[in-house]
Amino acid sequence: MKILVTGAKGFLGRFLVRHLRDQKLEVVETDILDSVLTDYWQTHELVREAKPDVIMNLAALAGASGTGGAPESKKSPHKFFQTNVSISLNVFEAARQLDVSSVLQMSSFSPYGRIDPGVTIDEDTPLRPNNPYGGSKACVETIAKVYSECYGIRCVLFRAPLLAGEGQKEQNAIQEFIRLAIEGKDITIFGDGKHRREWLHPLDISRAYEKAIGYVERVKGLDTIVLGTEMNRISMVELAGMIIRKVGRGRLEFSPTKSLVFDQITNASKARDLLGWSAQISLNEIIDRILVHDHNVQPRSSESRAVARAKS
Repeated sequence: MKILVTGAKGFLGRFLVRHLRDQKLEVVETDILDSVLTDYWQTHELVREAKPDVIMNLAALAGASGTGGAPESKKSPHKFFQTNVSISLNVFEAARQLDVSSVLQMSSFSPYGRIDPGVTIDEDTPLRPNNPYGGSKACVETIAKVYSECYGIRCVLFRAPLLAGEGQKEQNAIQEFIRLAIEGKDITIFGDGKHRREWLHPLDISRAYEKAIGYVERVKGLDTIVLGTEMNRISMVELAGMIIRKVGRGRLEFSPTKSLVFDQITNASKARDLLGWSAQISLNEIIDRILVHDHNVQPRSSESRAVARAKS
């Protein structure tokens, strides 16, 4: 089994490549930084030379260092649409031309946009992107659907909630809260902070990709699978409190602004039933890994086993 991983140098890609190789799978790497994937004929040559059995397409513009994908894309909408759409179009066209029958495509929760209160996200939740990054990922999903339906490419498309872990450059609430707590600054919570999010470590996403290698062979057309876990579901005020306790510093501050006040929780039963997948890395361990690896901070309230794993 030979696997071509695009986006191999990104946050998720680094974990995925290492995990696949740990499973003794042959991996060919490329990345958006190599400037190959935005040119069709270079992508065609890459796929032709690699001769992969499966393409795992992760490559996309997301957030910059210290910035998330949504705000970053608002600064450069054309760049985000052009890059993310062209990469996936090139990958699927090369797969069509070169008879690569299986693609595992990474999407995100960004195409869902702002979720209505009380809605649990699953594969049938309507897509309502509200920023260029989310719009570009929705376009990518359309490309995957059309190439699957018209040309018989088997595709599993993953939508995942917020990713967090050690070595992450893109900004998110966990990274921001940790930084503010270490600096002893106020952590701003919007509204009453009771809106909930779910978090996944990239190693758990990598395990889903590994399990999908066999599953995609049985797929007819495109199958969308939502990843998530109730284990790592937490309100924003609880998340901030957890981080403050672990760091031993920081304070809560509440803002009446409600632009970011909405739930983002999942029903990931399809991933469990079809792939036998469930998340294994807890939110507690995710935060410990970030503190130990990225900030050299020993968490005040963590299991020694979790810290030992974070150091490995």
